[in-house]
Parts: sequence; structure tokens; C-alpha cells
Amino acid sequence: MLAGISVSLSKVGYDLNISVAPNSEHEIDSLRRMVQGKRVDGIILTLTKAVDERISYLLDQNFPFVLYGRTEEPRPHAFLDIDEELAFREACTFLIELGHKRIALINGEPEYMFPAFCS
Repeated sequence: MLAGISVSLSKVGYDLNISVAPNSEHEIDSLRRMVQGKRVDGIILTLTKAVDERISYLLDQNFPFVLYGRTEEPRPHAFLDIDEELAFREACTFLIELGHKRIALINGEPEYMFPAFCS
């Protein structure tokens, strides 16, 4: 996915920079530095939470961003997501058709699993 984003951005004269905050306490500080310092023209946020202060901050600043995932934020904003339930169902069906019977799901931290909250 990152390669596709990078290629698409480069075609229109933009670069993709990746910034990872060491923990959630520093995420909002990192965003503030990027926005207030005019270090970036837009942000793609991942690991979204149901209630995510980063989104409120960016909306309040009228700063362009896109989410990978969903939140409870009522104000309109751009996001993309996948149908995790369908993806898991299709993966399980494939494994069952191959004869597998004991199938496990190794999942991420529950605080980031907002699509499951919506189900």
C-alpha cells in the first residue's frame, strides 16, 4: 500500500514521508510539530481509535488528512477502510477448502479495532 501511495504522490510532485511516534503520548505532539511547523502538506493517519484526539486536532486546524480506519468522530472527514469481517470469512473459507480445521486469528490491540466495534 505504501509503495502505491508513494508512486501516486510522486506523479504529482509530492513526496511521502513516514513519521512514527514512539507511543500515543507523543502522537499529538508530533502532529502539532508537523502542522504548526508546516513540515507537511497533508497526513495519512493509521491505527485509528474509536475516540481519537488526533482527528479532532486536525479537524480543528482545518488540516488535510485521510484516515486508514474509522472513528466515532461525527464531523465529516476522509477515510478508507476494508471489510475485515469479509476478509476473514474469505480467508477461513479458503483454509477450510484446503482441509484445515484449526484456524486462529492473531489480531492487533483491541483499542485499534474500531471496525469490530461497528459490527
